[in-house]
Amino acid sequence: MPSSEPSRSAERPLRIVVTGGSVSLYVTPARTGRNDGNYGELLPQLLASHGVTADVRHTGKWFDLIHELRRRYETAVRNHFPDVLVMNYGMGECQYNLVPTWLTRHVSSWDTSSRSVARFYRRRVVPQLWRMLRSYQRTTARSLGRFSYRLSPKRFRMEMERVITLARIETGCLVLVLDCDPPGPRFTHWMPGMDRRWADYQQVLHDMVAGLDDPMVRLVSASTTITDDLGFEVGLPDSIHRSALGHRRTAELLAAEILDWRSRSEC
Repeated sequence: MPSSEPSRSAERPLRIVVTGGSVSLYVTPARTGRNDGNYGELLPQLLASHGVTADVRHTGKWFDLIHELRRRYETAVRNHFPDVLVMNYGMGECQYNLVPTWLTRHVSSWDTSSRSVARFYRRRVVPQLWRMLRSYQRTTARSLGRFSYRLSPKRFRMEMERVITLARIETGCLVLVLDCDPPGPRFTHWMPGMDRRWADYQQVLHDMVAGLDDPMVRLVSASTTITDDLGFEVGLPDSIHRSALGHRRTAELLAAEILDWRSRSEC
């Protein structure tokens, strides 16, 4: 695999691709200004303050899962030929697979349509359906323990390794793997046992990065900004998505990794 910085003209901005699910996209509560962005939006500002011009492309999606990214790898990653690839997966994959992913996406979608019948359905029917599904999920999850995943730990690791290996071989990019934020109290209320699952997937991510044994693949422990610094109320107000301050903390960690990589490459 390539082990150093890809050649880049002095004029060309640093190419950064960010991929992940809603945890990489959403700011909670809703942003009040342009500076309340997610970490991908904030990265160019932070790097610019250190004299580095960056172009960030976010190719993740709401409720994105790693095996879906792998299927669209060419358009989501390779075709951008990134200098840096940021990957933020795990919290969707480790959830119970009690409510099919397609149904979860359907009942929790923001897309209400413009048709009167669809608006009525979204306003009156979907909330009732979602309450029943969540109650069923909460009741059933208590007896499942570590059984049932949207993507098993073994498959999750294999899919992550596949995308990372392809990106390293084909673009030579620095890969920054974000660990998973801990599930907050609201999350664990509706999904009992998520704290154990989170710990399991944290270990999977740690073992995977260590197993690749590639200095250009780094694990970024962003979860510590919640557990050791901000806490759930400030950092994860809805128990899963970061606040504007939470995203800024993540952006600062990523910027530090990128600047360290550049300084080492110039030595």
